[in-house]
Amino acid sequence: MSRPSDTSMNPYAFEKNIHPIQVRTLYVESIQQLSDTMVRIHVGGEQAEGFYSPGFDDHVKLFFPPQGHTQFALPQIGERGVVYDDSLPKPLTRDYTPRYYQPAKRQIALDFVLHEGGVAAEWAQNAQVGDALTLAGPRGSILIPTRFDWELLIGDETALPAIGRRLEELPATTTAWVFVAISSSQARQHLVSQASLQLQWLVLDASSPASEQLVAAIKAFELPSGEGMAWGGVEGSLVAPLRDLLLSKGLPLERQKISSYWKHAV
Repeated sequence: MSRPSDTSMNPYAFEKNIHPIQVRTLYVESIQQLSDTMVRIHVGGEQAEGFYSPGFDDHVKLFFPPQGHTQFALPQIGERGVVYDDSLPKPLTRDYTPRYYQPAKRQIALDFVLHEGGVAAEWAQNAQVGDALTLAGPRGSILIPTRFDWELLIGDETALPAIGRRLEELPATTTAWVFVAISSSQARQHLVSQASLQLQWLVLDASSPASEQLVAAIKAFELPSGEGMAWGGVEGSLVAPLRDLLLSKGLPLERQKISSYWKHAV
């Protein structure tokens, strides 16, 4: 059972829900190429029954074998959370947003950015129907009301699953301003929303990294009138600058949710 926070005094408050941890081993059922840089993998099976992901930017934890191993310790739920069998190597873990869940099919869709050097990307590039994938969560959700007059959504390709989910749940009474930094023009996706959609793709090049383009775009953006909020899924070093920039424009922190979706290798 989820435990919601009390938002009765503020209809625009972000609500935090906590869910029981569940570990599931599912199997690849189909693979769909969304663009040159992203693939959607549908996983399902009996253990998908009851999967619950109410927040558009929820994340599940995916488990992969460590380098040089084919077997690894599957997570188990103990009295104090996730535990592992010490006789086997621990898995590598990555967080991913469930794009959607289809209860009738008991099927979860996960979108993977294809790039060099990532354990999850490598798994997705080589995935075949029937392959197993173990996941846990989501552990919690932040539920953001859809009654805002406008929303500002900021991200790069890793944030597209969450942005796509949010756009699909917004009503026609909302205007969505969306800025997405992508590695090439071929990374564009068809995004659908009832909301009035103002979408800007920021195609990157070597002389203009994502950090500069996203910050420049938000710096030039004039916050609309009315009740609004901002959400972002970006590289870690951009979180504080974007929060500060939006704060300087008059958007309070309680109307922002800017999160680190990945970090540059040190």
